[in-house]
Amino acid sequence: MNAPTAAGSPPAAVWKALARRLSPPGRDRMKTFDPQTKAYVSARRITETLPTQMAAVYLYTPGRRATLLALDFDSKGHGREQVDTDFDRALGWLTACGARVVTDRSTNGGRHILVPLGIGTTASFDEIQPLMRQLAARLPSLDAKPMQNAKEG
Repeated sequence: MNAPTAAGSPPAAVWKALARRLSPPGRDRMKTFDPQTKAYVSARRITETLPTQMAAVYLYTPGRRATLLALDFDSKGHGREQVDTDFDRALGWLTACGARVVTDRSTNGGRHILVPLGIGTTASFDEIQPLMRQLAARLPSLDAKPMQNAKEG
């Protein structure tokens, strides 16, 4: 993969390189976020151009299978320090297991860890749920809801 990997890569280049690769097979659309309603309000086709609104690819195929694990750490109720602590802990666990990850940090202090599964590997919604419950029990700032919603996650 010729994706930018260095910290500080331009967001447009990262989006172009990764958006389609992180979207599961059968999902060529992304959700866009309305900052006024604070909800994902529409779905648009994934393009190589960085969206002007906050957007997210879907996490599950229409058959409820995932090709990646998405960990979403929210600073709203826990603060940046807790997010950083939880992020570092989860990242340590993942890298100790040999995972290759994509990470980011939002302007509000939230963070994400995206863990692509092995090539040709998927996990069912039901297989992922016990893992998400265990992670949420150990990482206070982890918002497990995206991986707990097979339709809209």
